[in-house]
This record gives sequence, C-alpha cells and structure tokens, in this order.
Amino acid sequence: MNPPTTAFVLGGAGNMGAVHLGMLRALLERRVVPDLVVGCSAGALNGGAIASAPTLATLARLEALWSDLTRRDVWPAGTMASAVALLRHGPAVNTNVGLRRVVERFLPGASFGDLEVPFACVATSLVTGSERWFSEGPLVEAVLASSALPGLLPPVEIDGEAFIDGATVCIVPVAKALELGATRLFILQLKDL
Repeated sequence: MNPPTTAFVLGGAGNMGAVHLGMLRALLERRVVPDLVVGCSAGALNGGAIASAPTLATLARLEALWSDLTRRDVWPAGTMASAVALLRHGPAVNTNVGLRRVVERFLPGASFGDLEVPFACVATSLVTGSERWFSEGPLVEAVLASSALPGLLPPVEIDGEAFIDGATVCIVPVAKALELGATRLFILQLKDL
C-alpha cells in the first residue's frame, strides 16, 4: 500500500488570510508536511509561500510579514486618489502595485519550478468566466491574478488573457487537489462553503 499523498488546500480568505498561518502552524508542528499545495486568493499567497519550503522557519517569515502588513502596503493610494484612479482608468479603485510588492516579499521564487513542493493556484478568466489553473511559469503573476478582487484590484493579464480572483469560481479548491492525486487533504478554509 502506498503512503498517502498529502495536500494542503488553502481557500480564499481575503483580509483574513493571516488566519491560515495558525492552521499551518498546527500542521507543521505535528510534522504534517504537504506533498502538494493548492490555493485560491489569499490562499494562493500563503500556499505559494509554504510550497517554497514547508517548514516552521518559512511559516515564521510569513507570520512576520503578515503582522507587519498594513492597508497601505496593499493599497498605497488614499481614498481620494483611489476614487480618481477609478474615474480615470477603471475598472478598480486600486492598482496592483502595492499587492505586487507584498507578493514579491512573500514569494521568494520567481517561478513555480523554484518551489520545493508542487503548487497550483486558480484565477477566473474574464473571457470565459471559468477557472484557470496555474502550476508553471511566473509565480507572482499567477498569485496576483488569483488575488485580484473585482472592483478593488484590476484584472491581471497573463498570456493576453485577463484574470480576476479565483474565489469567484472556486473558493476552496478541493477538486483540483484530488485531480492532482491527493489522497489525504487538509482544508484550510475560513468562510462557509
């Protein structure tokens, strides 16, 4: 009998993404280590970071980054500047500049191939309205796309196609973990299913 393939499934969490860290700590302290990680929205950010090296040291780095994070880090423009940006440029009140900086701090790898553990994240295609999974190529762009909350952040273009927050179509990516071969799942979810 083969050992189980363990997946960490990190659902969308929005600004509550730091709560994933307590769940990850409980798992890692019990020596539960993922063979693969899938994530959506804030779960894509945390999932990508933990997939880079699923250790307590990585988690401590994530905890420090989340505890230092402010609204201005993600959305550097003030309320008035955001309103002006929306009127001038649409389709969102903020740019991706602040979130990009945050994601680049969280994710040390430039691509999915740099990660220690296989990782996939989901975004929503604005062309088809369906989910699109990313598991290779540039990591930061995929995580930004998975986290691009409609109205607050603009869509992210990847290969000529625009994407928004994956939580609009797949808030808890259990099916993808199973498709990738997971036989034991740890679902880190904060909102009702």
